[in-house]
Amino acid sequence: MELLKRSVIQATEAVNEERQKNVDLLQMIFPSTVAQKLWRGETVEPTKVNDVTMLFSDIVGFTAICSSCKPMTVVNMLNALYTHFDNFCGMLDVYKLSWNQCFVNNGQWKPFHQIC
Repeated sequence: MELLKRSVIQATEAVNEERQKNVDLLQMIFPSTVAQKLWRGETVEPTKVNDVTMLFSDIVGFTAICSSCKPMTVVNMLNALYTHFDNFCGMLDVYKLSWNQCFVNNGQWKPFHQIC
């Protein structure tokens, strides 16, 4: 019985740790009020933001590249590409969020012309 009790306690602690990771991630990405609503499963009303820059990127011919190269060649190419991109973001004091590749400058959303 004690073993079962310890197992339940460990599982509960693991769930709580993962839950906290989710909360922390939401709070890093969204304003606090939005993060709280998302966490509670509430509807978040859309808001208008006047100055936002979003970068959508596509590697033209990526499927063809992948079909004609060895897997490690593709991995190395992508690693080099995104390493350069990450270095450039570092020079501009921005960071990217892997989720939808969003960018933040000094902890605030800024238009791209203010970052460059």
